[in-house]
Amino acid sequence: MKRALSIITVFAAFMLLFLSACSEKEPYEPTRESILQHPTPGWFQEARIGVFIHYNPLAFDMTMPDQFSADDWIGLFDKAGAEYFVYTTKHNNGWCNWPSSISENSASEKNGPFDLVTPLVETARKAGMKVGLYYNLMNRSKGVSPDMAQNPELDPSEEYVLDYLHPEIKELISTYKPDLFWTDGDWISTSEFWHSDEIVAWLYNWAERENRELCLTDRWGRDIRICITKETPELYGDFWTLERRIMKDVVCTHPWESCLTLTEGWAYVENEEFRVPVGELIGIMCDIVSKGGKFLINIGPAPDGSIVEADRETLLAIGDWLNINGEAIYGTEPVDCRKESEAVNERDRAKELLLPKGGINDFPNVWEQLLEHTGGQGPIRYTQKDGNIYAIHQGWPGEILELEFPGVRQESKITMLGIEEPLVWTKEGERLFINLPSEKPCEHAFVLKIETD
Repeated sequence: MKRALSIITVFAAFMLLFLSACSEKEPYEPTRESILQHPTPGWFQEARIGVFIHYNPLAFDMTMPDQFSADDWIGLFDKAGAEYFVYTTKHNNGWCNWPSSISENSASEKNGPFDLVTPLVETARKAGMKVGLYYNLMNRSKGVSPDMAQNPELDPSEEYVLDYLHPEIKELISTYKPDLFWTDGDWISTSEFWHSDEIVAWLYNWAERENRELCLTDRWGRDIRICITKETPELYGDFWTLERRIMKDVVCTHPWESCLTLTEGWAYVENEEFRVPVGELIGIMCDIVSKGGKFLINIGPAPDGSIVEADRETLLAIGDWLNINGEAIYGTEPVDCRKESEAVNERDRAKELLLPKGGINDFPNVWEQLLEHTGGQGPIRYTQKDGNIYAIHQGWPGEILELEFPGVRQESKITMLGIEEPLVWTKEGERLFINLPSEKPCEHAFVLKIETD
């Protein structure tokens, strides 16, 4: 009897250890198959507007930018209608804009400039804005530079990747707990050299342990990114990043984001020769959202940490427009959806829809290409939500707007956002003729709300 009890006791102890080991097993393994099971966070699927900030005080020989104000920055982004922001915690020069215990080149009283990440994150949390942190995998201070892209023999060493890069990423994430981790610089090497599966699995498992939703880009190697790989792009990460690019048409299998600059540069440009007009910018924003994308607009604060007046005016103008017309942007979906297609075909198709395909550094020229294409698609973009169709018209069409719009019932109500009174309209066949108001509710683009239910 005693022996039987002893066996039972040993067996029970074994089962407890086994169950404990099973319970400690993390949901994501460092394999491609496991990582691809991660769902894109719901908050990012719903988001439409973000602000990108390229700012590194070290580049301006600043110790502490005396005009920097987290309250001002976040307050402005909120007025601009942004749902999230992305701040450059580290660019390819290797300088960390937070006090890192791993990097000797980081914000501290000894090194300067002081920590900018902490006040931005804390202020954004109070404002209810999602936090995105940009992090460049390169580090020129460690010899990991763009030159490596031209010479495969110069790929980053495992020592740099595993003993420096990965620990620094883990420190940044664990300290600030972002909602979005926006990587870059991956294009100089492959996901194998970056050990991307290992660090991405760690990031997803960290989020599970913290009971948080963490969103990642596709920027984990030149063999993965949709804008770089020559092959069918993987659904790696939670969304595709289109840098100074848009989609020509609607793709619905995978979330995507288009990041665009206001000038020819990403960081501050002292004597800018080119700046995107607000009306054109709002037009491209509507085009991106109507095709299922997210719009991430970049600014480059001045050396002293202030946001330059031209950038401020642009962001406030976008916010003013969204205050009236945001119903047609936030939480909407494209009207032309092709969800019935197989994902692999949609991924091939998405690769072909990138505009432009080639160089993106000559931004004035790139911007002209974007305007030429979107102009060729006509002045109207459509979105939908809650049984309503929103027709966004670039510019004022005159007294009567003619739309080809089948399926509208005679009792349907048509209004213009910003104006309470319903509009008078008639229908001939599949064409609508809508009498427009005499006064404009806003500048740049105008939105008709058409009830379909």
